Amino acid sequence: MKISNLIISALIIFSFIGCEKEEDPLVRVSNNLAIYTEVELKKTDGYTKLFEEVDAGRTTDYAKIPDGFYIITSTDVAVAGSFQASKNKKYTIEINISDKQIPYIRVTEP
Repeated sequence: MKISNLIISALIIFSFIGCEKEEDPLVRVSNNLAIYTEVELKKTDGYTKLFEEVDAGRTTDYAKIPDGFYIITSTDVAVAGSFQASKNKKYTIEINISDKQIPYIRVTEP
């Protein structure tokens, strides 16, 4: 009797561990420029997420977005970036400046 109770308890515990809920991706913007910027994320299905007036040196709070492929544009960066957002992941979109003083976009997973 004790062994069957132990087996049932173990099965219940393992079933809860295996049932991880899938959460939408989280994204934030880190502006490492000396001026404010705006960042837009666009999916091919038309979904758009806009981070407006991100102050210089500021990192926004995380925002939920649907999973999928995104094109990233910024008012201060000439070349767009892109990334694939997946469930249960966090992303930071960094707006940086190169050694040659050219702004660029980089996506990291903290």
